[in-house]
Amino acid sequence: MARTPSITDEEILQAARDVFFESGLSATTAEIARRAGISEGTIFRRFPTKHELFMAAMGISPRPTWIALTEEFQESGGDDVRTNLTRLAHEMLAFFEELIPKMSMVMADGSARAEMFERMAEPPPVRGLKALAKYLQSEQRRGRVRRCDTEIAARMFLGSIQNYAFFEFCGFNDFLPMPQQTFVRGVVDNLLRGIEQAPPSEQHED
Repeated sequence: MARTPSITDEEILQAARDVFFESGLSATTAEIARRAGISEGTIFRRFPTKHELFMAAMGISPRPTWIALTEEFQESGGDDVRTNLTRLAHEMLAFFEELIPKMSMVMADGSARAEMFERMAEPPPVRGLKALAKYLQSEQRRGRVRRCDTEIAARMFLGSIQNYAFFEFCGFNDFLPMPQQTFVRGVVDNLLRGIEQAPPSEQHED
């Protein structure tokens, strides 16, 4: 007999995690319901779609902290550009180091990947990239960053962070050891050398 709906959300999510880790995103809600000892209806009363169930089970926030922080910096300016980017880099690394192992099951299944992202009006990676580009645009308006293609700069920054997290997940950083603090400082420094506004004394006419 199916368990009564007194089951907690966390018990449902634990069953979902177990099944997703075993079968990937191709796992069905029927399988999860059987594992939890409940009906599919009970699942859908708590989590309207399988996508929402997956995101909740994996602990993936629809609005990661680093995106919210980027949007905050866009509005307020935060500290200086170097400090802002350094803080963002550490937030992003923490996020991706947790996310990549969870997402590896999805990325390995092309049909599951399509099913997951086609349900999103704007996938979090796209929203994050746009937020980062808009933040850099806001710094251009403040005169703290020179004119450049902010989307390319955002892709360079985001891609570097994701690469470090991916290498950490795969164990590749063991072959190219670099402390996280050193990496972040280097990424921010190299990016700013390309886009940071030069002091007035160093500016010259083109």
